[in-house]
Amino acid sequence: MRFILAVTHALVQPRVSTALFPRLGTARHITRTWTSMTNPLEAPAPTPASAPAPAPAAAADSTPAAPAASNEASASADRPARGGRGGARGGRGRGAKRKQDWKNDPKNAKRVRTDGDRTREVADATATAASSSDATPAEGDAAAATTDATEGDATDKSGKRLGPKRKVAVLMGFCGTGYQGMQVNPGAKTIEGDLFSGLIAAQCVSQDNAKDLKKIGFQRAARTDKGVHAAGQLVSCKLVVDHLEDPVAAINAQLPAQIRVWDIVRVMGSFNSKNHCDGRIYEYILPTYVFEPLPEWHANLPSLATPPTELLEPNAYVLDPATLAVNRDYRITPAQLEQVRAVLQGFVGTHNHHNFTIGKPAKDPSCKRYITSFTCSEPETYYYTDADGVKQPCGEWLSLKVRGQSFMLHQIRKMVGLAILLVKTGTPLTLQQTLLSAETKVNVPKAPGLGLLLEQTLFDVYNKRAKDQDRDTIDFDAHKDEILAFKKQFIYNNIVREEHDGKWFAAWLALLLKYPYQYRYLTPDGTVPEDYSITAGHIPEPKEEEGEDDQ
Repeated sequence: MRFILAVTHALVQPRVSTALFPRLGTARHITRTWTSMTNPLEAPAPTPASAPAPAPAAAADSTPAAPAASNEASASADRPARGGRGGARGGRGRGAKRKQDWKNDPKNAKRVRTDGDRTREVADATATAASSSDATPAEGDAAAATTDATEGDATDKSGKRLGPKRKVAVLMGFCGTGYQGMQVNPGAKTIEGDLFSGLIAAQCVSQDNAKDLKKIGFQRAARTDKGVHAAGQLVSCKLVVDHLEDPVAAINAQLPAQIRVWDIVRVMGSFNSKNHCDGRIYEYILPTYVFEPLPEWHANLPSLATPPTELLEPNAYVLDPATLAVNRDYRITPAQLEQVRAVLQGFVGTHNHHNFTIGKPAKDPSCKRYITSFTCSEPETYYYTDADGVKQPCGEWLSLKVRGQSFMLHQIRKMVGLAILLVKTGTPLTLQQTLLSAETKVNVPKAPGLGLLLEQTLFDVYNKRAKDQDRDTIDFDAHKDEILAFKKQFIYNNIVREEHDGKWFAAWLALLLKYPYQYRYLTPDGTVPEDYSITAGHIPEPKEEEGEDDQ
């Protein structure tokens, strides 16, 4: 009787029946059960059991076919999200997705990375199964072959396979004259812009990656700005080179003459050109006449106690022909040369270089820099090529080379500027060590940016690791003859010609002598006056197309 009352109530309240008798299902199912119990003649005949049909072969990514609708399926569809056994997380309980359905959900579609640096979204399983069923086996095999050919392989404009991309180091040099720096910049003529165009033209970069340097993982070991040259620069990227018999020659054929590639070295996948660069060598060339002595400097120091009342405009100086002739014929003495070398040696080691940069207080830890070596060459006559192609002498020059882990803004040019003033005025070298401490702040002039160039980037630690793993090393010395010839033809020639035409070093010296007030710390005994202080705005600088040396 209780059962009959419960069933009668369920006919009116189907949801309650489901809660009380979850195994009985919905009201529709209960109705059929009640009919069979009360009137056996109207009950449907039982369906004979049949063997399950074999599942059709499906594609690898297809979804299993949905089962036919049944009374149990209808009951499941009407069941509530909670109650009974299982739940939303159980996998077998009501309200849970089957594992296969979760995988095929478009919002859970995975993204896979191809070797061409592109991403493609995996289609949901239902769409894949549909497309697989429509294609013939031959078409499916062709599609698979196409996928294998494009993943990891670059193609040219016609779709021809060029080969896989390789992580390489590109050893290169360039003359920065006429360029707005090295780093690519939209709308500006840059070294990287021309290099990238050359790589594309040489078919070392696929058309898919020809729009952006980032797509080939481009990195530079050191930054050079407007007008700065480099003989031993290095960039790392992913290039397609297996199809080229001589990749270096193929790339150089597509580059301007003032940009040259020395070598292409296969490197480890983890190689980072900036982070693995453990040192840099910069070269600074300058005419020897800048060291011509000023014997009257110390005698005139008392007159420098008063700051100037009027400021001279930059480049407002007169260089008479007689002075220029003397500069061109000047030759440095052996004693002066030894003094230059002594000053450069004083920079070697770890020191506080806060006086040799801008915008950093003495207590800033980043001002501590380590200089490995600082050398000076023998004097040599430099030449430039005139418009008629004739070599013209341009006086005697020196080559200074500094090696260190890293350099700050203006650091190299300011070190050269101090060396010039110390030798020129005959100031004791004890002043140099005072300025390399954290106690005194003075105004050190920076030498013209014209003579600066990046000589070489160093990878000593990486090379040791590469040797241990029997890999190729990064070796600029193997190309030293080519590099020296390039420097003489392009870099030195441009620097010397610009000095001859613009008189940059002569103008720099003339401007310093017009404003000696800020340099009155160059005393006979090498001690900085107690009343010395830096006054901004007293020293204009020549207008120049300068580039920064610092990393």
